[in-house]
Amino acid sequence: MILLVLCSVPLALIWAGPISEKLGALVGNSLWMPSDENFEVRPQYSIAEARVNEGRYEEAIEAFRDYVAQYPEEIIPHVRIADLQLQQFGNVEAAITEFKTALPKAHGADAVSFLNHRLADLYLQHRDRAAALECFREIQRRFPKTRQSKTALERAEKLLKEINRTSMDTEI
Repeated sequence: MILLVLCSVPLALIWAGPISEKLGALVGNSLWMPSDENFEVRPQYSIAEARVNEGRYEEAIEAFRDYVAQYPEEIIPHVRIADLQLQQFGNVEAAITEFKTALPKAHGADAVSFLNHRLADLYLQHRDRAAALECFREIQRRFPKTRQSKTALERAEKLLKEINRTSMDTEI
C-alpha cells in the first residue's frame, strides 16, 4: 500500500500540470476565465489628464499626442486636444483641425455623429453655415435611417430655417 502511494504521488505531480492546462483550455478559459483575446487594451490617459488638472495644458496636449502615436485608432485624445485648444487657448482653427483628423478614425455611428456635431458647432461659431450643413449631411449619408441621421436632419432643417429667415430679414 505504501508503495502504491509513493508511486502515485510523483505521477500525480507530473500529470497535474499538463492535465490542468488541458482542462483549463477546454473549460476554464472559455467559461470562467476568458482568454486574453476577449480583452482590448484601452488607454486611460491618466498622465495627460493629470497635466490638465495641474494646469499644464501644453504638456497635456503633448501627452495626448503621445497617446495618438501609441494608439492611432483612438479618437478620444483628439477630442481632448480639441477641447483644450478651445477652452484654454481659444484656438478654434486648431480644434477644427483636430476633429477633422479624428473623423477618419471614427467607425461607428455614434463616434462619427459625435465628431460631426462638434465640428458643426465650431463651424457655426465661425458663421460657416455651409460647412455645418455638410457635417449634418455626412452623418445622413453614412448612417441613413438611424437615430443619428434623424438628429442630423433635425439640426440641418433648423439651420436651413434660420438661414432662410436671415436672408428674408436682409431682403426687407
